[in-house]
Amino acid sequence: MPWSTITLTVTTPMFCGGADQHAEARVPSLRGAMRFWFRALAGHALGDNLAGIAKAETAVFGDTERSAPILIRIRHPVQATENRSPAFVTRTTRDRFPGIAYLLGPGLTDRINRQTVLTRGYIDVGTPIHVQLRRRPHCTDHAWDLTLSSLWLLCNFGGLGARVRRGFGGLAITGLDGLTLPEHLASPAAQLSMKNYDQLFALDPTVLLPGAVHAIQDLAQTPTAPRSWGRRSSFPVLGPSHTRSLLYFDRDDRWDTWEQAMLVTGYDTRIFRADTEVSTARYPLKRKTHEWLDVVHGSETQFPLGAMGLPVIFKEYEVNAIHGHQKTRRASPLWLRFIHTDNQWYLFSILFRTQFFPSITDLPRVQLTSPQGNRTLVVDDAALDALERGWFETGVRR
Repeated sequence: MPWSTITLTVTTPMFCGGADQHAEARVPSLRGAMRFWFRALAGHALGDNLAGIAKAETAVFGDTERSAPILIRIRHPVQATENRSPAFVTRTTRDRFPGIAYLLGPGLTDRINRQTVLTRGYIDVGTPIHVQLRRRPHCTDHAWDLTLSSLWLLCNFGGLGARVRRGFGGLAITGLDGLTLPEHLASPAAQLSMKNYDQLFALDPTVLLPGAVHAIQDLAQTPTAPRSWGRRSSFPVLGPSHTRSLLYFDRDDRWDTWEQAMLVTGYDTRIFRADTEVSTARYPLKRKTHEWLDVVHGSETQFPLGAMGLPVIFKEYEVNAIHGHQKTRRASPLWLRFIHTDNQWYLFSILFRTQFFPSITDLPRVQLTSPQGNRTLVVDDAALDALERGWFETGVRR
């Protein structure tokens, strides 16, 4: 069968590449991101039926014993930039706070000669990525539709590359050549605008992608009623019980560019995290976190800041999840998505109600490592609940 082409356009800087730190758009990275959103969709359609989810995923993406029913390639090499000092990294707010650099974090930025620089190249905003797909002879209509559904979810609610949870690596579908979208992707509900996003208080696939839900149930050969996850799922799952979302906009503070949207959001995120004013702080935004003051330099053991992801690094102090004797990561359940619609930029937030650590034998522990020694800390459901309430109900600009 002939190749079909979907043109994706980068909407926020994309930090995606290989071990040499050279920025490039790679098919394995794209497939991995599509699998993430497919599992989130399948987790809603099938509940905690992990065997059914695995069966449906294999039917769409293949596995070590069965080739994927759809070939995916990127038609042309994607133009990347190796500029390590773009203007957006050093741009600041009125309080001289580098909001975009803050969202990037220490993994993607460094300080050299008192100047903030990137640690790797990136794919710039406006760059097209031409993704080609071709059905193999054994490809079913369900597999084709669900592949496109996974890509649609990625482009509308996620992204590609490092720091995607903080809004980087955004993509938009800007061109179709040689294919027609499935009915559920061509429906008015799937053509998201500012109005549609404003009405999304949760990512409910029965509203957004009803055809995809039924297709997954057919592939897994299960009853239509999904099994219950309980209060929190073990991995990110779509649906009103396991997601919460919100579009932030202020008619008196319009964002005309992605830089403005990210700069303000980075500032707001820092204020949200650093909730204590400290007049003696030796930097422009004179605030520090409760955790720095009362946990790292105090005797408290509750570490609610960890709900936004681990590790947390305070220079020579680190808070990590430790599994066995190895450090492990706990990704943030909160996703920030910067969308451009109706000629303006908006912040769309998504929170996944997942377990802090999935229920496994020998649960990881949260550990503070400091020059004074190690100490066990606590990050629990109460911290996750506080993050959700704080961000969506009492956050600084929400």
